[in-house]
Amino acid sequence: MDAALGAKGFPRMSPWWRETLVRFYSSGRRQLVVRVGRRGGKSSTLCRLAVLEALFGEHVIPPGDVGVVAFISTRREEAGERLRTIRAILDALRVPYALADQTIELRDRPIAFRVFVASVAGVVGFTSIAVICDEVARWRDSDSGANPAREVLASLRPTMATQRNAKIILSSSPLGTQDAHARAIDDGDTRHQVTATAPTWIANPTITEQQTRDDEPDPRIWAREYAAVPQAGELAAFDLDAVARAFEARPAKTKGERCLFIDASSGRKDAWTWAIAGWSTDAAGEFFEVDHVDGLSGSFWRQVSGEEVVSRLVTVAKTWGASVVHGDQREAFMLEAAFRERGLAFTSTAWTQSNKVAAVETLRRWFRDRSIAIIEHERMRRELAAFEEKITPSGSLTFAGRGSGDDYVALLITAAMVDAGGALQRPGEDNSPAGGGSRAWAVGGSHFDRANFRPNP
Repeated sequence: MDAALGAKGFPRMSPWWRETLVRFYSSGRRQLVVRVGRRGGKSSTLCRLAVLEALFGEHVIPPGDVGVVAFISTRREEAGERLRTIRAILDALRVPYALADQTIELRDRPIAFRVFVASVAGVVGFTSIAVICDEVARWRDSDSGANPAREVLASLRPTMATQRNAKIILSSSPLGTQDAHARAIDDGDTRHQVTATAPTWIANPTITEQQTRDDEPDPRIWAREYAAVPQAGELAAFDLDAVARAFEARPAKTKGERCLFIDASSGRKDAWTWAIAGWSTDAAGEFFEVDHVDGLSGSFWRQVSGEEVVSRLVTVAKTWGASVVHGDQREAFMLEAAFRERGLAFTSTAWTQSNKVAAVETLRRWFRDRSIAIIEHERMRRELAAFEEKITPSGSLTFAGRGSGDDYVALLITAAMVDAGGALQRPGEDNSPAGGGSRAWAVGGSHFDRANFRPNP
C-alpha cells in the first residue's frame, strides 16, 4: 500500500514508522502508544494504518452491524481533517466509498471511518475495529479544561470487546509527565501494549534537527514540541539570566506612547501594583520598556482608601503622559467609572487560561530576545525569579509565584495580553488627529479621545 501511494505522489513512510508498525503488528498486542515530535508524520501514517485495518484487517462484522475505524480528537474539526486524508488515500487506491455526515463508508465492506469528540458521552454506541486517538496529551474538556483521557479511554475500550483483532492507537506529542498518555509511555512494552518514542527528525527525516531549532528558539518549547521530551511538573517560567539582563540599563532613543498598567487588589492579602510602560527603540531595535514600577502591599486598605489609590494612580499616569489605563477584570466596573471621572480611559482584559499561557510565552520570548527592559525594582525581580510554570496531572498549564507572590509579574502578563491585541503604540506611530492615527478607546457607552485627554460622547 505504501508503494502504491508513493507512486501517486504521497510521501513514503519513514524507516522509523515502518519499523514501529512492523514491531507492533508482529507482537499481536492490541495497543500501540507513540510519542512523536510535532510534524513527525503521526497523522499521515496513522491514516494509512486506518485504511490498512479497514481493507485488510481480519475483522468479523455481524450482519446488520458496521465496524468503525474511529478517530478521536478534542475538536471534531481536527478529527475531520483525518477524514480528508482518508478520502485521498482511498481515491489513490481506487477503493469505492460513500460519504455521510462525518463518516466515510466503504461500499464493498461493512466498515466506516468516523470522527468523535474526546468526551465520555461522545464515544459510546458503536463497534470499533480500530481506534486512533490523536494528540492524547492535549485533549481538553471544554468546561473544566482538564484532560479527560482516562475516562474517555475507559469508555472506548468496550467498543472493541467483540472484535478481538481490533487495535487502539494512542498518539501524541508530549506535554507533561502525569497525563494518561505519558503514563502509558512510562509503562513501556507490556503484554497489552507496544510503545515507541521519536523526535521529529527521526520520525520524519525530511525535517532536520536544525530546522526545528530554527523554527522554535525557545529551548523549553523546542524540547517538548520537537525533541519529544515531556515537560517536568514544575519549572521556573523564565530564564534567570534573561531576567537579569532585562534589568540592565538600556537608554531609549525614541519612546512610544506610555500606558499605565495596574493589578487591582482587595487590599487584604495581595498587593495593588502598577507600572508605566510602552514600546521604545534603541540602536538594537524595538523593546518593551518598563519605566516605573510601584505598589501598595497587602492590608493597605487600613490606611488608604480606594479613592486615594485611584487619585495616586491618576497622578502617576499624568506625570508620565499616559492617558490609558490597562488592567484585568477585577473591579473593572468601579475602576472604569473612577478613571473616566478623572479624564483617563480604563480598559479591562479578561484573563483566561489560553491567553495567560500565550502571554507567558510572549514574556519568555521578550526576555530571551532582549526585547524587554525593566527599571530596577527588587520585588518585581524577585517575583520573576520565583514565578513557576506547572503542568497539573490533568494536563493543564498553571502559573503562580513561589513564596513572594506574583502581583508585579501580573503587570507584565497584562501588558503582553494587551500588546497581543494590537493596542500598544510603537515608536513612530502617529496617534494625533492630524496624523490620522487617533485611536478611540471604548469606555462604557462613550469613547475616549486620547489626544484631547477627555471623554467623547
